[in-house]
This record gives sequence, C-alpha cells and structure tokens, in this order.
Amino acid sequence: MKSSWQLSFLLAGRAAMAQAVIQSSVQHFESRESGPFLPFITFGFGTPAQDISGIFDTGSSDVIVPEAGSPVCELKRQQCTAPAPVVRGQFDPKAASDFKPLDGQSFNATFGGGDQYDGNYMKTTVTLGDNGDGLVPNAQIALATNSKARSRSPQVPVFGLGLQPLEATNKKYDTLPKSTQKAGNITNQAYSFVASPVPFANGSAFFGGIDRSKFKGELMEVPLEKDNSGEFSRFVVKMSSVTMVLGAQGKASGSRQQQRERQRQKRAPWNRVIKPGGTSRTKGLYGRAEGEEGGNSGNEIDLGLDPRDGFTLMDSGGVAIALPPPVLSRMAQALGTTFSQEGLGPVDCDRLSGGAALVMRFNDDAVETRVPLDNMRISEALADPALTKQGLCELGVRPVEQGGTSVATLPFFAAVYTVFDLSNKRLFFAQADGDPGAPGGQLEVFPKASRGKGKGN
Repeated sequence: MKSSWQLSFLLAGRAAMAQAVIQSSVQHFESRESGPFLPFITFGFGTPAQDISGIFDTGSSDVIVPEAGSPVCELKRQQCTAPAPVVRGQFDPKAASDFKPLDGQSFNATFGGGDQYDGNYMKTTVTLGDNGDGLVPNAQIALATNSKARSRSPQVPVFGLGLQPLEATNKKYDTLPKSTQKAGNITNQAYSFVASPVPFANGSAFFGGIDRSKFKGELMEVPLEKDNSGEFSRFVVKMSSVTMVLGAQGKASGSRQQQRERQRQKRAPWNRVIKPGGTSRTKGLYGRAEGEEGGNSGNEIDLGLDPRDGFTLMDSGGVAIALPPPVLSRMAQALGTTFSQEGLGPVDCDRLSGGAALVMRFNDDAVETRVPLDNMRISEALADPALTKQGLCELGVRPVEQGGTSVATLPFFAAVYTVFDLSNKRLFFAQADGDPGAPGGQLEVFPKASRGKGKGN
C-alpha cells in the first residue's frame, strides 16, 4: 500500500512536470507570394478560442492579429478569411466574452520590407499548445485595423516572442512569454524552437522547457549582446567565426559558368525579399565591419568573418539568412558561383549535399553549430525552372549592409535546436536531431541554471 502511494505520487509529479512544458507545432510554410522559410504557429484568442495562425517571430515582440471587418481584412492580399487562397484567421471582438479594449493604447509596428500595422491594444485570453493546455488570461495583444503594405506579400498575423524593449509602443507591457509565466503555465520565461527543413512539414516550439529527444549532445550557452544604448533589446549574439565545409562537388562547365553569370542579376522568384541590412529593426545598432580576411584549411574554408561584424540576430521570422558581403564573396568563390548585392548566383546542386555546411561558431569558437547548405536551398516549387533544368540551385542567403547585423533564420533553426531564455538574457544551442514535429519524447522544464558557459542545463 505504501509503495503504491509512493508510485502514484511520483507519477503525479512527472505529470505536473510535463504539463509545465507546452508543445506547439510550427509549420514550415512557403509560397511564391510570401517567399520561402516562413514558420507559422497557431494560437487561440478569446473565449471561446478563435484560432489564428501567425508567423512565429523571435525578431519582434508584439502579438499582432487582424480585427474582423477592419480595413486590414479588406486588402487585396488579406488572409483573414475566404476567398483568400490561404486563410490565417481574424479576431472578432464581439465573439469573445473576455475581450477588453485598451482605449488610447495604440501601436505602430513596421517590419523588414516596410510593411506596417497599426491599431489599438486589447486584453483577452490566449490559448497555447497543440492540445490547448496553456491558457493565458488577460494577455495584451495588438489588434490590427490598418496595414500599409510596401511589398507584394500577403498581410498575415505576426506572433512576436521577443524581448520587451522591441514592443511597438512606449508604454511597455508583459510580453506573451512573461504573461504565460505569470499565469502559472510555465515555470520560467523561456521557450525552445526547432524547425523542419522540409516545406509544409512541422517543427515544434516548447514553451517553458525543452525536448531532449530533438537534439544531440548538450545545450551550450551563448549570452545575448547589448545594443548601443546599453540594453538587451533583441536576440543578438556574437558570432566569432564562420567557415564552410565542402561536400560532394561537381566541376562547373564553362557553359554553366556563363549561365550563372547571365542569372547573376535575376530577381528571386519570391517577393518578400529582405533589405540588404537584414531588417530595419537591427540596422546600425551593433557596430560595423570592414576588411576581408580568410583562408582555406583543408576541406573547411574560413570565410573571413571580421570580428567587428559578428553580431547576429536570431530571427525566426526573417526571410533569408543574411551574412556580411566579404563572407558571401568567399562563399561564392568556394561554390564556384557569382556574387553581387542581390546575393549568391546559382550553384551546382550537387555542391549542396554530401555534408556541405556553414559552420557558425560562438563564444570564441567554443560553441559550434552546423547548418547544411541544403537547408538554404530554394525548393523546386519556388525556383526558376530554367535553372532547375540546368542542374542549378538557388540559396536563400543575402548580404547585409556595412554596419548591419547578420541574421539567422529558419534554415538555421532547422539545424540548431535553440533555447530562448528571456529572463537570463541568453540562448542555448545544440545540433538538432530526430523528427522536429513529433510529440515531445523527453520533456524537461527549463531550469533556473547557473550562468556557467557550456553547461548542458
């Protein structure tokens, strides 16, 4: 009888532990209108919950949803409701019993590419998790009524999960991760994320913890960097070096070299192209780079990252990986292709397999991450058919302007399991492993660990 009671107590403790980690599926979406490498997650808003799908965005801090019947849902490229080709959803205040408008508290958010949303804040319940097991009452949400589109991309909800200073208002409030913690759903103000490299397949976000079955080795700590005003405003870390490991290589014929040169200035087949500076939210805030250095050590090529150019934004909602021009220039040379301010030219597809990868190192090279070049490949659905017939592939990587920050986007998160610890202003990296969209196999609450670098917990 005693042992039975102890077993029940132990099982109850484990159940409580599992409930403190909330898993939500994150779809790798792409389209010719929106572009490649977009992560979408679904939350419920209001009571009863109205499901809305939005960009899982670590590069902004406001959760923005469109108001039903407002001008933003009447735009040509709206995705609030049918007849839009993709319906993301809309929020109807009249259908929510717990809707509370915050009169006089407005927001104005501008994203990379220039798209803008404005409206007023509200409070309502947000439901997290594939099973709806995370209820966050009185969460502050940005209710968009207007949008000024400066690109041809569809207007979609954006679920910002960044740090408080990046909120689109001077009157700061609890971010969704903080509200989720205060509601008692999670122990710590942290979440982890791993994406799928396959379009339309699912990755996962884990609020409040991690799933050890989705990475190998130990989680390695990388501290966030302060911006020029002395505060932690974004998930920016310092990359100490970047190299490229070559995989299977096929010699480019003269005709292919000419084909690449003809395609050098060809615009990407999607419209949501980032500005050279990465995003307008990071440009000029973390220093600048000059010069070009690098070398070749065996099969691993040093791409010559200037130490002053190492600041890197971890932005899951960004369009493409962005790196300094000198780095991309050496990358192009190693891949036998061209380089311009538009990015890399077409690459022989066989150069992207066989273990070819970008190796991005942090903490004075103590933390190593590998991003397969194949993760950055533009899918055949979006690629130029003429290039595909030539056996050429396009890579979703772009240069940043001098003085801008590099940007790590979905292809990075498909290779690197990442923990965002907002409370302690740090990230953790580990090499992703297994099925990123599978149900949590080894959930753990993210611990309040010491700040010792390189510690797995």
